[in-house]
Amino acid sequence: MSTYGLTPEVRALRERVRRFIDEQVVPAEPVLARDDAAAAEAARRLKAQAKAEGLWALGHPQEIGGGGVPFMPFVYLNEVIGRSHWGQVAVGSLSMQDSIMLHLYGTAEQKRRWLEPLVAGDIYPSVGLTEPEVAGSVRIVSTMGHTGGAHCEIRLSDVRVPRDHLLGGRGQGFIVAQKRLGPGRIFHCMRWLGQAQRAFELMCARATTRFAHGSLLSEKGEIQRYVAESAAEIQAARLMTLQVHGALGVTADTPLEFMYREARYARLYDGPDEVHRMVVARRLLRDPCGAAPWA
Repeated sequence: MSTYGLTPEVRALRERVRRFIDEQVVPAEPVLARDDAAAAEAARRLKAQAKAEGLWALGHPQEIGGGGVPFMPFVYLNEVIGRSHWGQVAVGSLSMQDSIMLHLYGTAEQKRRWLEPLVAGDIYPSVGLTEPEVAGSVRIVSTMGHTGGAHCEIRLSDVRVPRDHLLGGRGQGFIVAQKRLGPGRIFHCMRWLGQAQRAFELMCARATTRFAHGSLLSEKGEIQRYVAESAAEIQAARLMTLQVHGALGVTADTPLEFMYREARYARLYDGPDEVHRMVVARRLLRDPCGAAPWA
């Protein structure tokens, strides 16, 4: 990865964020995963600590109460924020894209009502996508045996959106959505890269402590291949780590199965792989030399 934007100042800030995630958020994960009163209190404590340490809402524009870290430097911060699923909540970056959309397209009343508490982490956004003529009723939908995130199926009948509830101009919803989704995909990928790096670390720790069939896993050629390939292709570290952990990797005893399940959703909600391949192919075919990743 290019180091464009990774200045000494950004490196120092990224190290502070990483220490906070690794030393404060990761140890709290078992409590945060319970989704009960204790989890809410743990999240409140982490948010207060992040604010006290100057790590809150770093990527939000300064004019709405954020840290004002530019796009590319924040990409590097998001990489270490992603080391924990709850990192976004703990440092306030979860609401960044929605806050920016309200800032850019919201009315004065919409900003007054929602923007300040959104940036402060007092409220959180939820998303509802309409798909006409698809039957359903209000219910929590289990996805991959999991109900976290409250994926719901609802039916909207004779619903009208008041004029003062529109975000942006009438008929401009697709443009607003694309403005949000463009950088959002980059931020998603960087968080998953952070998870892959943490998975890589777990794999190495497991391989150097697990003794089987006469030697440590780390001394076996095949495991060494996993480590080398994962380091070279860090995006594949999640799957390789599951293999090294065996059955342990798909239990709740490590965070690996949760990482796998949550990242897998993106293959569905962020569009089919075929569309992404089509876009990449078009770009390469327009300029095979200049658009290639190694150019």
